[in-house]
Amino acid sequence: EPLEPRPGFDLRSALRHELNINFLLQSSGQLVERAAPAFEVHSQQQLDNGVRELQIRLNDTQLGNIPALLILPPGSGPFPTLLALPGHGQNPRQWLDSISSHEITERNFALMVLGIRAYDSHIKEHQASLTLLCQGFSLIGLRVSEAMSALAFIEQHPSLRGDRIGLLGHSGGSTALNLLVHLSSVPRALVSDLRSDYFNFQEIEGRYYLLDETHIGLHRLSPLINQAATAPVPTLDVEYGAPEGLAPLLDFLAQHLKP
Repeated sequence: EPLEPRPGFDLRSALRHELNINFLLQSSGQLVERAAPAFEVHSQQQLDNGVRELQIRLNDTQLGNIPALLILPPGSGPFPTLLALPGHGQNPRQWLDSISSHEITERNFALMVLGIRAYDSHIKEHQASLTLLCQGFSLIGLRVSEAMSALAFIEQHPSLRGDRIGLLGHSGGSTALNLLVHLSSVPRALVSDLRSDYFNFQEIEGRYYLLDETHIGLHRLSPLINQAATAPVPTLDVEYGAPEGLAPLLDFLAQHLKP
């Protein structure tokens, strides 16, 4: 049964335990934020409006290679930065094409969009989820750890403001970022369009496929995770897909990412 909120409960420790990610966060026996990964720039281009677009890959020694798209406004920065996690079935380019991304750079935000592995709501995601759960881990734990690696990258990049990071989630990306704000002290604000009970399957042609967020321990903790009013950072919950557009989301993020 899901847990009811109670005073004094340490949600961060409980989440780290359930996700089994403490081994990724330890240095000399102490829990720390993730170390910054090395990275490679695969391609870059400058658009007509002076915006720069870089396809990069984070080379995390524990998590492997994490693809990402990095969008930089005109100028040298450093820029306040939004870390975005797309929804199922979306790569960074598809997610960018679904929004008015120029509004982000016009507000002088940099944007980093992670590519997410085994994210098809089908066989690959089902097999990866099941295998990891049977080993005492989870695919949602991997998602969160990848996002923490991205935060560490942003913190050390000279063009990005590591002290002014906002999170922008869509669908399955929101379910990971809703966890991330309870696990990392780096982000300063969150926009989310989906709350989850962390028990989710996809039905396709009469067959059921396990989705990455499904985790019995997180299911029990979901009432605590989903209390936006008591989240450790300012949180804006919006309608799924943000049909009202980016403007109110960016207004909220700008308010909370001020110097």
